[in-house]
Amino acid sequence: MAPKKIVKGKGGAPKTGASSKGNSAPAPDVNPSGQKFAQTGKWSDDKIEKMLSREVAGKMRVNDALSELMHPFTALLLLDASDYSEMRNLVVEKFQSGHSIIYIGLNAGYGAVAKEFERRGSSFSEVFFVDMVSIESGAKTQDSENVVYLSSPLDLTECVIAVEKRLALAGDSKAVVMVDSVSTLLIYNAPLAVEKFIHALLGKVNAYNGSAIVFSSGTGEKDSVTGTIGQFFDKIIRI
Repeated sequence: MAPKKIVKGKGGAPKTGASSKGNSAPAPDVNPSGQKFAQTGKWSDDKIEKMLSREVAGKMRVNDALSELMHPFTALLLLDASDYSEMRNLVVEKFQSGHSIIYIGLNAGYGAVAKEFERRGSSFSEVFFVDMVSIESGAKTQDSENVVYLSSPLDLTECVIAVEKRLALAGDSKAVVMVDSVSTLLIYNAPLAVEKFIHALLGKVNAYNGSAIVFSSGTGEKDSVTGTIGQFFDKIIRI
């Protein structure tokens, strides 16, 4: 079966105008004494505006790219490596309301990801986390009912079992399983093992009428990732 056609999201970060020349006031990120705000820990109004503009543009990209997804669905999301973390976070935040998220972490452990969302002002307390990296890396684990720790990224069978148990508890809530990421899976596992894992995982998701989002970074339409597992998804979307 041929891979599904990749859908590209519209939009992008807005362009900012060039700064004016001549005898103008100091640049927005420099105070009258010539000291850069970055050195004092302060942000200028211009920097804050640009940051907010990027965040708004990112949300627009995510909302546009995922606008046609209706629960239940399965989607392989191709994210550019340059803004992978930001786009991934925006996708997670989009589904935090009205969905039960089961997050399989391979790029970072539960503690690091929870802190990142706390810094963003987003609650991560309702997300169930399957941590596949903390034990192997020696990171500190936390005693929480919302996280299960596996020994390493090689524990693919144990991961499917943990996800199925959580899906069974989800009941009528709209469960969304997220895998972060298939690119990291391929660092630790052979392509065939990853293909079997994704196939088995999506099978469990479908059995419980859930949805699934699998993230991949720096992956093009002709790369081996989409060639081997792309056929299992309803949609392949580039954001």
